[in-house]
Amino acid sequence: MKISYKVTALSDVGLKRKGGPNQDAVGTVLPGFFQPRPPLLILADGMGGYAGGNQASQLVVQAFKRLYLKYGKASNAIPVLEDAVNASHADIRAFAQAHPNHESMGSTVVAVVLHPDHIDLINVGDSRAYIIRGNRLIQISKDQSVVAEMVRQGALTPEQAQASSMRNQLNMALSAKRESVEPFTASLALQQEDGVLLCSDGLWGCVAEVLIQSVASQMPPEIAAAKLIELANKAGGADNISVVIALPEDVVKRMGTRRISQGSDITDPGLRAS
Repeated sequence: MKISYKVTALSDVGLKRKGGPNQDAVGTVLPGFFQPRPPLLILADGMGGYAGGNQASQLVVQAFKRLYLKYGKASNAIPVLEDAVNASHADIRAFAQAHPNHESMGSTVVAVVLHPDHIDLINVGDSRAYIIRGNRLIQISKDQSVVAEMVRQGALTPEQAQASSMRNQLNMALSAKRESVEPFTASLALQQEDGVLLCSDGLWGCVAEVLIQSVASQMPPEIAAAKLIELANKAGGADNISVVIALPEDVVKRMGTRRISQGSDITDPGLRAS
């Protein structure tokens, strides 16, 4: 069974950080005549502000692409995703060593490989991956953050975690100050019409999941990605905002040319495509 995907990756600096660097980075490796591997989607959220956040996230995306293109086509991509995490981490540490003013640089990462019948996933930090399944949005990544761990232990409710002042405190990241990292990995079955959405906390932190699901499941990826960034900016745009959406082409075709009022007028020239 072969499934072709329509993929869009967008990143925006956010309303409150205009004029500053975009510390998010997005990337894809898509199948082609000379590239038979299944689609790879990557999203990284850099940390360190002017002192290296944007360099860190770019190093992550570059490392994932580099390692994946060396990978022989196989049904299990988890080993190459783990290698890419380790390479990313090493690249960040090496860059920080060569640039002492970047000693606080770091990045999250979430990446997936879309096989015909399953998805291989890796994440470090709190950038997220979801499966879009009909009218459901299913988180498949694991937030590696202080409040997420408190939720898992029953010390906080998800609603309390969302409002917590500690929400952005990570307990795992690709950090120049960290000697090793422990990524979360998973391999999950895909249903025939499943889509996938990756996003940074600039989206999931201020736009409700029910709204993310509604937009991502009802609009073609290029419209949905732009609409979600618009919604995050309307909610304050306090952080950089990134989103990668992949939907099966058959699903997108059934959407046809239907005009959806929420997204038909989006022409923001500030959106940056990968």
